[in-house]
Amino acid sequence: MLAPSHEDLINAPYADARERLRGSELFVRVLAPAHACAGVGELHVVRATEQRDDLELVLTYADYVRL
Repeated sequence: MLAPSHEDLINAPYADARERLRGSELFVRVLAPAHACAGVGELHVVRATEQRDDLELVLTYADYVRL
């Protein structure tokens, strides 16, 4: 299994990661439960990997509230 290419971003708030990566091409995914929900709190980076022309960030909230 490959380690994330940007381990320093793991657990960073998305706003901080976005600021640090200003000027980079980003592809962003947000992990969420399968049911209708709303995220609670800040988005945080859980994975950051290099893609061909960009950096993929996978984000999630600390908690979710079912709608």
